[in-house]
Amino acid sequence: MKKTRYRIIILRGGEEKSYSAEFQTAEKFEQSWQGVLKKHHGNDALMQCGCPGTGDTRFMIKLRRDSGRYYVARFGHSGINHFPECIWYSSASVSGRQSYTEGVVEEEPDGTLRVKLALSLKEQEPVDRPARTGAGEPRQRSGRNQSVMKLQGLLSLLWTEAQLNVWYPAMAGKRFTGSVHGWLNAAASKIRAGRTNLSDVLLIGAQKDSVQESSNRKKLLAAANEKKRLVVIASLASWSKEREEGVNKIPVRDFFGLPELIIHQDLWKESLMHHPVERAAWERGARIIVIALTDAAKGNKTEVQRMALMYVSERWIPLDSSHEGIVESKLAAESRSFMKPMRFDAAEDDVFADFHLLDTSTNHLPMEIFGMGTGEYLLRKSQKQTFYNEKYGSDGWWYWDAYSSPSAEAMPPFPPAGKNRGT
Repeated sequence: MKKTRYRIIILRGGEEKSYSAEFQTAEKFEQSWQGVLKKHHGNDALMQCGCPGTGDTRFMIKLRRDSGRYYVARFGHSGINHFPECIWYSSASVSGRQSYTEGVVEEEPDGTLRVKLALSLKEQEPVDRPARTGAGEPRQRSGRNQSVMKLQGLLSLLWTEAQLNVWYPAMAGKRFTGSVHGWLNAAASKIRAGRTNLSDVLLIGAQKDSVQESSNRKKLLAAANEKKRLVVIASLASWSKEREEGVNKIPVRDFFGLPELIIHQDLWKESLMHHPVERAAWERGARIIVIALTDAAKGNKTEVQRMALMYVSERWIPLDSSHEGIVESKLAAESRSFMKPMRFDAAEDDVFADFHLLDTSTNHLPMEIFGMGTGEYLLRKSQKQTFYNEKYGSDGWWYWDAYSSPSAEAMPPFPPAGKNRGT
């Protein structure tokens, strides 16, 4: 999805001035824009975004000591207040990205994200750093302070930066293997782990004779020469009993340009065990995304060291349950705009909505699906209801009790769309 840069408004001493997107970015205005930022740096001026978002969209002006240049930055957790199409928009504060400690994900002034991975991309180093949590990358059940990003978190980050967790009606017909993989590559080009640009070691499943196939082959050779591990993202091939039982390699579709992903039986079985929702969806015929960390290829083969899975809809929207799939399909059928908050590596007891509607009178309206009836789950349900009622008000969020009323026809109607809120 193409982002929009809106005007920036500066209010100081009762005087308001507006600066267009062109003035902020065009080379001919560069010195003038730097002069504006220098003038207002460190004073009491109010600087805010001109996008139609709701809430506080103020900016701060920062100075890079190494270059002496000024730049604009969001205030912490304010990204959610910007309009979803704004370049300053971020869903980090309503996703598992907030579970990381300071320094795990850092944003540079040019938009580059520096991440501290739990896994080393250098083949001569141990795979895990500093500690291993399990070969199949299970989601955490305890602990809220994540000091490193695991493989599941990296997949969430790529999906979020590529805007693949967001859907607008205008996107219909535009998400297919080639376009999705192009957006993932673009997202990876802005992510660095240590001294490695992620796009240099990222292989993505490709169709025959495609640009992506050629790119994969070049990266295979470069990684082998530089002794770097690879990150591979692909869709699992259609389910069969034989494929689930395993034949010592991960079965993937759109495999052109990829090496054979050799995997030990124990790692494969453990990974499926740690992803029961994804395994069941795979058997039902759904698309399952696999991300794997592998050694540098030797010939046309490489050994998988770690892997994680993600269940996605026909629109490539991540899903955590079959009930979510029903809601996501209905939202798309009704031409709604919505977002799926990603869990990253957050603990399972952290509260994140299943979806957020983006086209109501507010930027984000949380949506929850309650699908179980155990005592523990009902307690959790009550806690969530209290949380949402206190934060958003009883009319400020939507839910479906899919356990008590499992029929899709019994699903409550969605909140109405606001005027001029979607695309």
